[in-house]
Amino acid sequence: MKYIVPLFNLNDCEKYSKKADTILCGMKNCSVRCVRDYTQAELSEIAQLCQKYDLEMAVAVNRFFLEEDLPLLKEALAFLKGLNVSRIYYSDESVLWCAMQLELH
Repeated sequence: MKYIVPLFNLNDCEKYSKKADTILCGMKNCSVRCVRDYTQAELSEIAQLCQKYDLEMAVAVNRFFLEEDLPLLKEALAFLKGLNVSRIYYSDESVLWCAMQLELH
């Protein structure tokens, strides 16, 4: 069984590395109902901390996107692809389709 924990604070990564397998983060303008939505700069830092502490990183991209929001979604997914996150949690099927276009696996 794997344990996924929400990240309340950047400083919690080391503490969670002893008990959890995956850190779950919200992303500013792309997530709902997360304990905290992080900026791209913060997510980059979290990715480095996850690598340092041997944690997987999951990001919630779970809001609904309107057609005019698709450029924001594509930019966010391209950013996450560059971070090499382990998982993306989504609610809106447009996230899946955009991820497939970006060959995000």
